[in-house]
Amino acid sequence: MSSSTQSSTRFCKSIPYKTNNRKKKMKPIFILVTLALVAGTFASPTWYNNKFFHVSSPTGATTWDTGSTQQASFYSNELTFNIHVDLVQLEGGDYHFVRTIRDSVSIGTGTVTYTVPPDLAGYDYYIQFTGYELNFYAGPITIKKVGGSESGHDHHD
Repeated sequence: MSSSTQSSTRFCKSIPYKTNNRKKKMKPIFILVTLALVAGTFASPTWYNNKFFHVSSPTGATTWDTGSTQQASFYSNELTFNIHVDLVQLEGGDYHFVRTIRDSVSIGTGTVTYTVPPDLAGYDYYIQFTGYELNFYAGPITIKKVGGSESGHDHHD
């Protein structure tokens, strides 16, 4: 009886151990995959640029002259709310408000124009598009003073 009990005890101990071990391995993987999908879908601003919100200009590094008229072009086939368009400057890792380009414009409009003020020159400017769960930056933009060098709001050494 002793050997039968011992054999039975070993058998009972090994089955739950293996079953629990599989569950423990699968549960963290399932949770990580689920969190990655949720975070990538709802938290990332690039989600709009890749899937629902597209900026045609400015894209990448560009230079504007003071006094010139510039355009920010965008479109969406899916979103229907109004957005706010601002000029911001990146300084010390944070975006700082500079000027409003358009207070409220339909996301389907496609283009807003902006005349660059003569007192605005410097580096690391961006166009910021904001609206319901949308926060997207396009740039960087260097603003060059016509008839002079970059100055004014330039925060770089």
